[in-house]
Amino acid sequence: HKSQQGMPYFFCRKTGESRWVKPTGPQDVIVDAKPAAKQVQAAPKAAPAASIKDRIGEPESWETIGKTGWSRVQTDKGFTYFYHKKQKKTSWTCPPEIEKDVAELDGCLGAVEEVEESNEESNAKEDREDPERMADEVPKDDAQTEVTKPSKAERAEKRAQQVEEEQKLAKEKEKLRNFKQLLLEKGVKAFDKYEKWLPKLVHDPRFSAITGQKERKLLFDMLAKRIDSEKRKTQAVHKLKGREAFRELLTKADEMELLHGRSVERALSAMERRFGDDERWDAVAEAKRERMVAEAVEEATKRVEKEKDEARAAFRALVLRTLSSLKKDGKDDAPSFSHVRRHFEGDPCWPKLGSTEREGMYSRIVRELEESRRKQRAKQRQIQLEVEEARKKRRLTESEERMFSVLAERVKNPFSLTWEEAKEELGDFLQDLLQGLKDEELEQMYLDYQKRSIDARREAWLCILDAAGFDAIGPELEFEEVVERAFDARTDAATARAFHGMPEEVLKAAWLEWRERAYDLAIEDCQKWLRTCEHLRGCEDVEPTGGDSFDRLLRRLAAKDVRFRRLNGRPEQQTRLLAGRLRELRSLREKGHTKGEDDELD
Repeated sequence: HKSQQGMPYFFCRKTGESRWVKPTGPQDVIVDAKPAAKQVQAAPKAAPAASIKDRIGEPESWETIGKTGWSRVQTDKGFTYFYHKKQKKTSWTCPPEIEKDVAELDGCLGAVEEVEESNEESNAKEDREDPERMADEVPKDDAQTEVTKPSKAERAEKRAQQVEEEQKLAKEKEKLRNFKQLLLEKGVKAFDKYEKWLPKLVHDPRFSAITGQKERKLLFDMLAKRIDSEKRKTQAVHKLKGREAFRELLTKADEMELLHGRSVERALSAMERRFGDDERWDAVAEAKRERMVAEAVEEATKRVEKEKDEARAAFRALVLRTLSSLKKDGKDDAPSFSHVRRHFEGDPCWPKLGSTEREGMYSRIVRELEESRRKQRAKQRQIQLEVEEARKKRRLTESEERMFSVLAERVKNPFSLTWEEAKEELGDFLQDLLQGLKDEELEQMYLDYQKRSIDARREAWLCILDAAGFDAIGPELEFEEVVERAFDARTDAATARAFHGMPEEVLKAAWLEWRERAYDLAIEDCQKWLRTCEHLRGCEDVEPTGGDSFDRLLRRLAAKDVRFRRLNGRPEQQTRLLAGRLRELRSLREKGHTKGEDDELD
């Protein structure tokens, strides 16, 4: 009988027992199936079977089967299976859809039989290693099937056929191995053409042992690819092992401090002197060796620098803690390095730094602390000065208020008085002001009060001029006449006394400023008046550039309206405004004639 997996087994109708091994005869001992199953189930517990991947091995070569998506894979342990990459399927037997393609590739060279034999061997090996699965595969539904016992002659004939097939398969395998060895010896590469190598191979008996031109070509292409794949894999493994071996040298060189702090050339030279006779030195190419050494030097340098930075930070913290503790003990000045080094020698960061670097770091830290203390003291002094200045300013402000109050009461017109004269006016009140103030400070206060008073009177003077109006005080008047009109008999006596002693140059400067603003307003008023003036009717023919008619018109306008007379002090403005108005009138008249002519044409 055959199991569901296609494995042959033997069944006894009388006893109902089944066995994988053929019984030897009546003397054969039949073992009870149930105890045997128990033993089989207990076997994996004693010695667990190896995984399928370990039994099969790693893929060694891949052969694509046309455009079907299937590949025939051969492992390094001699197993062959079929694999579909997209569908993620594997099969020990040739799938039905590619049987024809595989047969065309293999021909009569026995490749298909080799696959079948490998499948049978792998299945038999798995069955031997996994007896529990074999026990599960024992058929139970075929108990009533009759077993036909073959005769002795049939068994001998079958055995002879098996031996013949095995011998034939062994010869085919030998031919394949010899053919592959031939290609290896000749140096055939993956994509070499069969026609190119044919003249070099045709006289070799290993080549002629393969019958059929088509079979030779197919085998040549298949083995050439396989040889190249094996060669690349071997080279890759060799390079990987070489890099790993050279990394061991780099690790050893790093432990011997041959890398950090050196250039790549010096590191290479030092390693060559030390490991030049070691076979691991030549395990990689020269260019690769230089790159690996450069990477190792960079990595070692970075690591050492990082360790040093950490050691410097730890030493700095140690120095700050030590100096802080000494300061608490009453020692303000930092001691010398030789006096405090005993506090540092027991710390782990001490041996990681050189003596010169340690001493230099200590000196820098001490200078930084002294500079920090100096800046702190300077900042405290500055804050103290600012506080004192604020206090003094506040004291002066209070004194100024008292001073201004006394001056406003005792000195009515401080415009022309000096400080000495003002002190006589103040009399006894000055003694109260002198408390806590110097004479220079009092004088400065008086000058500030005098300036403030002059500015106040100046603003009052401008207000008087604005309030008088152009009818009383116009911009055409001179300064003396303006003063006379401003302080005439109708002016309040208190106002007149307030300006007594006021510097004339201050009042005149303010008047000139007011006069400019007044003239601007007068020009605007005159311009508006000229646009509606009835005295300009029929004067369109007067030449605006000047002449007797123009002068007579100027005099007539000045006699008729005060708005024109206000600009007597600016005759050029009168001329400009009148000439501009005459041009406007002439332009309007011309436009009126043109419009009338157009109406007549219409």
